[in-house]
Amino acid sequence: MDIVKSALESSGVEYELIHHEQHLCSAADGAAFFGIESGQTAPTLIAETDHGYVSIIFSGSRNHLDFKQVAAIIGSAKFQLAKRNKLREITGFDAGDMPMVGLNMPVLFDKRLFQYSFVYGGSGLANRTLRISPILLARLNNVIAFLED
Repeated sequence: MDIVKSALESSGVEYELIHHEQHLCSAADGAAFFGIESGQTAPTLIAETDHGYVSIIFSGSRNHLDFKQVAAIIGSAKFQLAKRNKLREITGFDAGDMPMVGLNMPVLFDKRLFQYSFVYGGSGLANRTLRISPILLARLNNVIAFLED
């Protein structure tokens, strides 16, 4: 079952799933492929915290995430990326294919994404990208905190 497509269809929001042959492994790959700014790409990472796992949807324009700062935002002493070999067990998806919607976990959402009409990111399949308004994307997720500039 395609939980991403199911979550999108049941929400009634406007979105586009774009199929492509090339596997887009990075924000730079996505920006080049779609001819967009890197800031419009929205990679999704999974992190382990004191409160369990959280998803981070952030702008590709960020050079790095300050894990200590992010941990402080959510009130957690522990904040580390989930082990790559555990991602399928945790989410049902492999690294590089992590979807922006359909995960049943709290989300940290990057406010930088709101400057764009549409953002592009993971859809659960290597050859498919989700194009969606960042406002709708935030509504579709259980956002617990925002990453500031």
